[in-house]
Amino acid sequence: MIIFIFKAYLLDEKINWKGFLIFCFSGLISLFIFFPTLWHHPIQSFLYVINSLSVFRWQGHVLLNGTQIKSTLLPWYYLPEWIAISTPISLLLACIAGIFLLIYKLKSLFVLKCKLLLFLTSSIVLMILPFVMVIILQSVVYDDWRHVYFIYPTMVLFAFFGVYWLKNKKAQLILSSIIFLELVISQFQLFPFQHVYFNIFVSKSNENIRHHFDYDYWGIAQIDALNYLLLYDNSDGIKIKYTTVLTNNKLLLEESGRKRLFLVDSSARPKYFITTYRNHPKDFNQYKLIYSKQIQGSSIYGIYKIQ
Repeated sequence: MIIFIFKAYLLDEKINWKGFLIFCFSGLISLFIFFPTLWHHPIQSFLYVINSLSVFRWQGHVLLNGTQIKSTLLPWYYLPEWIAISTPISLLLACIAGIFLLIYKLKSLFVLKCKLLLFLTSSIVLMILPFVMVIILQSVVYDDWRHVYFIYPTMVLFAFFGVYWLKNKKAQLILSSIIFLELVISQFQLFPFQHVYFNIFVSKSNENIRHHFDYDYWGIAQIDALNYLLLYDNSDGIKIKYTTVLTNNKLLLEESGRKRLFLVDSSARPKYFITTYRNHPKDFNQYKLIYSKQIQGSSIYGIYKIQ
């Protein structure tokens, strides 16, 4: 609605109130239809959802710069830092350049009454607004910046806005190619563990990532650990110390493999322990490490034998 009014002001047009009201009404109806939580008490439920999301009931800890921080006490720079270290450098720099170029060109664009200004300014607001809301509402955010991944397309938009203002076609092609190649190469290098990408702002030596940041927080790589263990141990009753995420990974195995694995707690005398080091980035020296998968210089998981 705000963009609708801003467009009319920017282009010096009269507001089409009929179209405006139809747009608002259809938007509210669509929100109601596709949001079942609102069906019984629309206003009350909507306010409850906003309040619930702003103070989400998760009292866990996240790892940031080597320190375990409670989810309700995150510093304001949590999201900006994660974006800075987990976005390809070329794309990140092009995005920042695009934003500064927009600010620099704002006056000339405004004079031209350019529709591009409307599109870009509304996009930058939609990109920055989530950060502001998280800081103001002190919202719970955990495990990198996945709660605001929806702003990534806008970052790409500003990156190519920065490329566009180079004007020189050859320079545009070179910079676009650098961005594209960095994205593609990093994906091939990390496959199938692209979800743990970190750029050059983070050291890749001596388990640095694992000791300083949440790594494979969903435990996706543990399917790889289970397959390794099935090859390592030929016995039919392999007892592994139980974790919830490990249970989900077991379901992805072939039936023959699932039958050989038993996920148990400590009382059942497990033979192995598999970890992604979440909430415990240090080594488990009480066990014997038999294998760890190294991605970008850090262990994405470890398989330990219980003595």
